[in-house]
Amino acid sequence: MRIKFFFLPVVLMVLFERCEKTEEIYIENPRFSNIIQFDNLQVGQKSYYELLTIENFWENENFEYIQDTLIVEVVAKQTSNVFEIKEYFLNPSERLEEVFWNNYEDVTNIWTLKNDSIFITNSDSKYISTLLTFSRGPIPIHNISQQKAQIKGWKIDVPYQGSYHEYYIEDYVLKGFEYEHLNAIVDNMGMQVDGPGYTFVYNNQSGFVKTAIYSPWTGTGNGFDLIR
Repeated sequence: MRIKFFFLPVVLMVLFERCEKTEEIYIENPRFSNIIQFDNLQVGQKSYYELLTIENFWENENFEYIQDTLIVEVVAKQTSNVFEIKEYFLNPSERLEEVFWNNYEDVTNIWTLKNDSIFITNSDSKYISTLLTFSRGPIPIHNISQQKAQIKGWKIDVPYQGSYHEYYIEDYVLKGFEYEHLNAIVDNMGMQVDGPGYTFVYNNQSGFVKTAIYSPWTGTGNGFDLIR
């Protein structure tokens, strides 16, 4: 994981000569040392996500951060490839209640890694997963490399299709952090019958980086962006 820092030009006066230089360096990001990693899941790993709301899905990529924080934590290991994951909000706001119609709650689910995919199950809660916008998966975790795309605003910048597609993203920057390679899934199959569409952006080293759910009826939705 790499982070870019951009330093302002430093003006030096040496023997009446003026020299300006803009320096760009990469350093390791210490905040990512304990986030959830698909290729190395460990008890105690924890990722933080900021809630966002989506407007005018059909016309643009506008969104607004609500500044409610969702925490996703690995709380137990059942077998070598089965983990218990807890999702909970930190200090929920009144706006959060509006977005989730007072139906948000802590969620505990099971992530099973097999066949290069993550399968998410839950038998104890009303929702499967808040982070995955109530979708089960499976989520393929091998590197996707066939269709390249870009992210514009909150969504993948590709023409709308009411179907399932896999893409990859290169050199994407989110909240100051650069991701060299990301998988992206756009699953709009449900929109053919007035159901929701889903978008997931992730990689093995950082887990889920962006998720979203949106409605064909209202053109609105919500999602989560990884913040640390």
